[in-house]
Amino acid sequence: MQNSSFIKELAKGCRTVEDVQEKLKGLFKDNEIVIIENLMNLHLLGDDLFTFCALPLKHMAADGSPVRAIALLHE
Repeated sequence: MQNSSFIKELAKGCRTVEDVQEKLKGLFKDNEIVIIENLMNLHLLGDDLFTFCALPLKHMAADGSPVRAIALLHE
């Protein structure tokens, strides 16, 4: 499927940007794709590659959690 047709199909029945966001989150969850959002100060990492680690808090019967986000810089 081409990108434009995928976006049109995804947006069917959505009236707002929030509707599209919720639909995407559901699609990601159904396919076990983790969403990491609201990271700050990423500009401090520069342009080099790094390893990203997200260490979540353990919450029973939860589908999300705050994380301690860590960037391991390589030399």
